[in-house]
Amino acid sequence: MVPSPLEVRLHRTQACASDAALLQRRARLLDPEERARAERFVFERHRQRFVAAHGFLREVLGRALGRDPARLSFEIEARGKPRLAGAELHFSLTHTGDHVLLALAEEPLGLDAEEVRPARVGTDLARRVMAAEEFASWSGAPRAEQVRAFFRLWSAKESVMKACGLGLELAPGGFSVFSPGKLELASETGAAGSPWSLVELPAPEEYAAALATPRPARVIETG
Repeated sequence: MVPSPLEVRLHRTQACASDAALLQRRARLLDPEERARAERFVFERHRQRFVAAHGFLREVLGRALGRDPARLSFEIEARGKPRLAGAELHFSLTHTGDHVLLALAEEPLGLDAEEVRPARVGTDLARRVMAAEEFASWSGAPRAEQVRAFFRLWSAKESVMKACGLGLELAPGGFSVFSPGKLELASETGAAGSPWSLVELPAPEEYAAALATPRPARVIETG
């Protein structure tokens, strides 16, 4: 029997500082621990991005649950994955550059977005994070294709590692996210003893984004 798709709500926002009033409103939603984390950033733009992303997370969760976003509390699982206290709603938050994405579902999930930065892509790094068959396909591709494929692969692997709740404890080279012999995202993979469905999400040309869920997802993008 084919399982029904998991409904995933996808939200986007910008983490730029052009709207000072919006940034201040989101800053007021943060709890003392989040404010302390924000203050530890050396660069102001990084602090603003953190505030914008985590304030946005509270706004969306508050609307979804019908609760005061400033009164929401979070717990940290044993390996560092955050979860909402006192609710069964699961979320995954990612931000890169000025782009923020948030996914909500009734089951664990992982979401990741990466900015495509060619200077970061090299053979040694690729060999460390890719499974052998992925590296074999990737290493024979033209450089321009390698760069884009690397970040598509890495966003997919990060999404799986987040969904599992293991982070970098799950070796990225220990599982594949590309179809055999291709630089295309597979529809599913196995990691940490569980199957995971994969979806590549629409993103601007300079970004890559992916979602991992325990069964095929129906992604609903909200405004």
